[in-house]
Amino acid sequence: MDNSKKITLYILGTIIFALTTFSLAYFTPKVINRGIFSSSGKADHTMIDNLVTVTRQADNINLGNTYPMSEEASKKNVEPYYFRIANNSDTTSVDYQIVLEVKSTSTIDDSLISTSLQVNLENNKVNSSSAGYDRAYKIYEGSLVARESETFDLRVWINENGTQENVLNKTWQAKIVVKSTPTIKSSKLRVISGDISTPGSEVKIGSEHFNILANSDGKLIMLAKYGLLLGKKITWDWTDEMTPDGYQYKEEENISSSEFNFGRQDKKVLGFNRYLENGKIDTGMIRDYYGFVNFSDAEHVVNQGTCNDASGVEQPCYSRYEGSLVQEHVNSYVSMLSNETGLKLKGDIPSKEDFISLGCTTDSCNENLSWLYNKSYYLKDTYDNKTVTQMLYFGRFSKTIYSAGQAIFPVIILDLEDLKLD
Repeated sequence: MDNSKKITLYILGTIIFALTTFSLAYFTPKVINRGIFSSSGKADHTMIDNLVTVTRQADNINLGNTYPMSEEASKKNVEPYYFRIANNSDTTSVDYQIVLEVKSTSTIDDSLISTSLQVNLENNKVNSSSAGYDRAYKIYEGSLVARESETFDLRVWINENGTQENVLNKTWQAKIVVKSTPTIKSSKLRVISGDISTPGSEVKIGSEHFNILANSDGKLIMLAKYGLLLGKKITWDWTDEMTPDGYQYKEEENISSSEFNFGRQDKKVLGFNRYLENGKIDTGMIRDYYGFVNFSDAEHVVNQGTCNDASGVEQPCYSRYEGSLVQEHVNSYVSMLSNETGLKLKGDIPSKEDFISLGCTTDSCNENLSWLYNKSYYLKDTYDNKTVTQMLYFGRFSKTIYSAGQAIFPVIILDLEDLKLD
């Protein structure tokens, strides 16, 4: 099986924008054989057959907008290409390297190419392992515990040093090779911060990140760090052009099942409002929010029984978790993660009682428990037959109607005994 795909950039001479008569011209690249990437099936140079596999988003990567740009500009203009590296062993950790090997016939200098995994290629030269590829660069290295996987969003672009003279009518081809070696025996759980007993500690199983809620009676109870990539993407627009009177313009679109992380946790899914990496609330004029799912619908309410409406009259209970659309999504997630890790897992969503046991009040959670919020999502508590509880991004509990849409942050429960090595 071919373990690589090629990237080819052919730079056209058409100038599409210049800041001044002295500024750097911007070019539109034409991508030939629109592909990149990577090992599929057994990784190159693996000491154990099938130790590591690589799953890619598609055969091709769209390298549009790869004109000369800064790293910061690339985050806005270059669409990421997702891939996942998985350790297939039930007992053994693996060290791996992601290597970019450049084809000998490439005529654009490698110093003009940057990637999101390693911006400066020249400082990371390694030996190439493929015929016809005369130089190579290590762009990432890491380790995976047993049955762990890691997802990458790779961007490739021509950096700010690109000019008409050094890229015009030239090409560049490369492939990515994953090299791996087994190391030591390990558990299927990785501790990212803290430990497995302290609430708020971060751990990882498979590809998914969690915060510890409780470690009790031989069971580990964990809250997803990010929401599930499901349902709808919602865009709010406050720009003068769209909303001259200051009104908010909302646009919705369904999230496609072809999205690479569909049904998994995704860093984009934090509910309404969110804190940026600098700790500040996102106040951008155009904001995209992901992962909004109705709590239930007409198809699922027949499985949810009845409960009182706001006036105390028994009605179909759209707000009960058991039988709901949210529970169906959680069960699908648990099935996926159980298959990925080989662990026997149970799923749920959190309740106010779970958070009160950690120190929250009946109304809100304090700053010491900020890992529970800085995002918004459904809770399990029912107010009436159509109203459920939600956690808001600033740490308060609130009500929302079942059809309003909110993100899902699953709770995963596993037996600690299952993590032990044979």
